[in-house]
Amino acid sequence: MRGLGDHARVDEQLYHDYESEEAREKRLAKEAKDKQRLEKLAAVKGEAAAAAAAAEAARKAADGKKAGPARGTLFYKVTVKDNGCGMSHADIPNMLGRVLSGTKYGVKQTRGKFGLGAKMALIWSKMTTGLPFSISSALRKQDFRSQYELDIDIHKNAPNVHSSSKLPNPDGWHGAALSLTIEGNWSSYRAKLLKYLRQIAVITPYAQFSFAYVAEDPKSSLKLTFKRRTDVMPPPPKITKHHPSSVDLELVKRLITETKA
Repeated sequence: MRGLGDHARVDEQLYHDYESEEAREKRLAKEAKDKQRLEKLAAVKGEAAAAAAAAEAARKAADGKKAGPARGTLFYKVTVKDNGCGMSHADIPNMLGRVLSGTKYGVKQTRGKFGLGAKMALIWSKMTTGLPFSISSALRKQDFRSQYELDIDIHKNAPNVHSSSKLPNPDGWHGAALSLTIEGNWSSYRAKLLKYLRQIAVITPYAQFSFAYVAEDPKSSLKLTFKRRTDVMPPPPKITKHHPSSVDLELVKRLITETKA
């Protein structure tokens, strides 16, 4: 599967036309067994009964194919767009194609630990589909939009850029838009996702955001808008000193080597 390495194709299982050697042997054995049963039935009850039994077997096989994957998962295209300050063209690969983290203690960014939720979504997309994600961004008063298609090389923790270009930006849009394809189950996690959005609305009263789920059946589609409740932005976080209860020996050694005293 492409999710864990760089390959030229996407896993055939995504198109339901993949059959392993073990599955093929089981299928052939089942077909041979059914054939023997039909031959015995034809010898005892005649060809009419055998034809009816064959039709029933074909119907069950067709129903099994229509049932789809046993896990009940589907593939969804998720797009997130904002009207923020945007990202510079040259910085996009490293900002979204590399797993970084930071803390309020001002420690240099390192791999792992805590980071942006976007990285989690991008890695999940790569692991479940292997497809690259699309990013469009523009800075304020910039006459072009940066367009990238890339994914994350999980082994090297480095961006793998598939394509990049600069497109016209006649309407002066600024911000960022990210689109990816993931595997999921909307019916099972709908309530949890909506609960998460409500909690985000509580802790970000200075922002307005909308959510839209577009289903095949328009009756199942959903649109929500969480309006801004204040125009006052909270103060930016300040670098603080380490709390004594969170300091271990390795951290003390590192702080000693970095101090100028």
